[in-house]
Amino acid sequence: MRIDVHYYAVLADHIGSSADTLELQNGTTVSAAMDALAERHDIIRSMRHALAAAVGTAYVPAHHTLQDGDTLAIIPPVSGG
Repeated sequence: MRIDVHYYAVLADHIGSSADTLELQNGTTVSAAMDALAERHDIIRSMRHALAAAVGTAYVPAHHTLQDGDTLAIIPPVSGG
């Protein structure tokens, strides 16, 4: 299956792109997709503990099963006031 991945803020800056595509096996979880992304990008490996994931417009847990055509957003911690 194929999913689109969107990176935001510091992730997009370090990766040099705000989007990517991943080819995964059917039944892959968000956690396994993050493993694949961590192999590609040091910034994801180093920040993984603090990253949130969303599919579509909803935050999802690491055990969420991805579907072909999903858009996975990887969101770093944000601050502001």
